[in-house]
Amino acid sequence: MGSPERMPEILLEHNEGGKHRKILRVNPERGLFVIGSSREADLRISGEGVQGCHAALRYRQPYWYVCDISGTETIKVDGKPVVEARIDRKAAIEIG
Repeated sequence: MGSPERMPEILLEHNEGGKHRKILRVNPERGLFVIGSSREADLRISGEGVQGCHAALRYRQPYWYVCDISGTETIKVDGKPVVEARIDRKAAIEIG
């Protein structure tokens, strides 16, 4: 029998206005990781145009995905607007 594949964690580095804010490690077993300005968001960020629940990270084996759940279509991955994108390498994600 082969060993089960290890589910990869994702490492988030939050930068705002050119300043480093925090680094978070997200375990895929969490299911859904919400990013936004709401107090209930897993990663709370501020800024013009940031909705309460703006984006979500989801792990669907074998990849991570970032999804725009704001309805504003203001998420960019490596400079390109997306509604949903697979994250399988280092990527710059802009929100708001």
